[in-house]
Amino acid sequence: MRTLRLVALSDDGKSLILTVDGPDSADTGERFEVAIDDRLRAAARGDARRLTQIDVDLGTELPPRVIQARIRAGETPEQVAAASGTRVERIMRFAHPVIQERQRVAEQAREARVRLTDGSPTVALHQFMADRLRLIDLHIDAVTWDAH
Repeated sequence: MRTLRLVALSDDGKSLILTVDGPDSADTGERFEVAIDDRLRAAARGDARRLTQIDVDLGTELPPRVIQARIRAGETPEQVAAASGTRVERIMRFAHPVIQERQRVAEQAREARVRLTDGSPTVALHQFMADRLRLIDLHIDAVTWDAH
């Protein structure tokens, strides 16, 4: 990564003009322009909280509905973050309600009553599965309940 230094303020006052800095850099005359916006102001102040809020407001990353759709489809927050180049903390803000929803639906499924034949007593699905897993020498703890 190259270091830049401030050269000037643009004529309209809306951008910073930068150039490459450092003893190893040949002065090629190459200039860079950075818009002075809320993100830059927050970063200059060291206001990480405001900078995070601006990220959400500007929609520079995945929209919340896309994050939630991907979590509902079974992706983990870490997978969504890695695929989108977004921080896991930001993904978790929108994934958490969906994860809770999936846990609630999975718990409802575990408690659902099943009947094998007409007239037979009903049994909770998790108990039915535990009995069936035991038949193939597996323990119910080997199963992860999820709704996606």
